[in-house]
Amino acid sequence: MGESIRIGNRGQLQELAARLRVRPDWHEPNEQAVTAQVHGTPGDLDNAGYWGHDRDGNLDTYGDGKQELWVEIFADGKPVAEINLADLLAWASER
Repeated sequence: MGESIRIGNRGQLQELAARLRVRPDWHEPNEQAVTAQVHGTPGDLDNAGYWGHDRDGNLDTYGDGKQELWVEIFADGKPVAEINLADLLAWASER
């Protein structure tokens, strides 16, 4: 699958879903060995840009090591993507 990518828009998430071969509704992604884990500072639901890993692999934080909530997606136990939770909610609620 390659190195982990930072998902910045809905189109990138759709491309990832196609590469991972998950169902369009993401039902039972474990059938393709796809899992996820939520990270970040509890209660910090925002999309200002401080989340995930930076280019050097360090956590991208703001003051005191805090991060916005974000989701890390894994395929076969290896990280493949990171996505901000507030962005994910925004894309899911678009009309």
